[in-house]
Amino acid sequence: MNKKKKQSNNLKQAITLFKQGKFNETEQILSNLNQINQDNFTQNFLNGYIALIQNSPIAEKWLTKANQLRSKDLSTKLLLSEFYYRKDKFQEASDYLESTGNVSKFKKLRYFEDKIPYQIEENKKTTLKLITIDPLPVVQVKINGYEPVNFFIDTGGGELILDTSYAKKIDIKQFGDVIGTFGGGKKGKLSHGAINSFEIGGLKINNLPINILTLGDALNRYFKNLKIVGAIGTIFLYHFLSTLDYKNKELILRPRTEKSYEEFKIENQSKQMTSIPFWLCDDHYMVAWGTVNQSKPHLFLVDTGMVGGAFTCPKNTIKDAKINLDKRRQSSGMGGGGSVKILNFEAKEITLGSLKQKNLPCQYGPFPSTLEKVFGFHIGGLISHNFFKKYAITMDFDRMQYYLA
Repeated sequence: MNKKKKQSNNLKQAITLFKQGKFNETEQILSNLNQINQDNFTQNFLNGYIALIQNSPIAEKWLTKANQLRSKDLSTKLLLSEFYYRKDKFQEASDYLESTGNVSKFKKLRYFEDKIPYQIEENKKTTLKLITIDPLPVVQVKINGYEPVNFFIDTGGGELILDTSYAKKIDIKQFGDVIGTFGGGKKGKLSHGAINSFEIGGLKINNLPINILTLGDALNRYFKNLKIVGAIGTIFLYHFLSTLDYKNKELILRPRTEKSYEEFKIENQSKQMTSIPFWLCDDHYMVAWGTVNQSKPHLFLVDTGMVGGAFTCPKNTIKDAKINLDKRRQSSGMGGGGSVKILNFEAKEITLGSLKQKNLPCQYGPFPSTLEKVFGFHIGGLISHNFFKKYAITMDFDRMQYYLA
């Protein structure tokens, strides 16, 4: 076999492994190819994509080269935009977003060109009590200096989310709408906006991008005794070394610094701690390896915001895990796009990394079908609230590890 043919076959193998979510194996093949040739678009794109989901700074190098090799490729521009967005470099992020057609998000990012996004006035460790952990964790916050209001915490959400009715009552900027996909594959309108300040515990953060979504029906159904007007998502938590402590009913936000990490290790050295690697897709989708009912390993979304269940998944995983669905166990739920039909079942066993739990309530129906393949690699399910209720889960976006105590 000649050299070019071998290189081509190796690249095809790398693409196949990437689609399976086997990122380490993909990297090994790409590393060998990089020593021979660095002018192949697909090679640079894959290098950059894997580095991006690892939250590695080297993603900039590979994606910039891919963009130079194929300047009209929108997928590369979206990844470059995401790279700068994660660094709060909204001007650079908007430059790459401009040609992709996402006008409202482009306008939102441009709004911050003379501001410092997520400007923390006094970056210090803050611990605040959760008002409740069921049906989801809830904290009290202030928006733009207005009266305290209740937000739930949901790692399945991205930016801060404001309910449409509450957003009308306060002074916020709005930049237009997009159509989003939510639980059960339902579509719903989501608006882009910005707020001047967000206060949580002892922290005040200025200049934040937000999403605006009609949450009323779902919130009234689940939070019967609490008025909820918004949600805290992964993008906000990303700016800290964040701990969601279900056991002690606390949210702990530490500065995202090496000093904080060392202090965190010292504070938790006497606890039994499990470390689980994860990857970050798009702007807020965290994925980690797990299984259900001793299935083959799948990448699962870690989305704490599903009420009433520990797990949901697409049809392919139902087959792989040999789960028998009982149509008599039907119910309904609410997502960002409206009512969702649910078939309830119990998983004999669910694992996430080395953690294992048995006999957990699960749901078939809420998993958005578009998420199964939207990232270019297979997502086998979504692991959620009822799985994590025994733990304090810390999200480390520098080392890309969960620490569960």
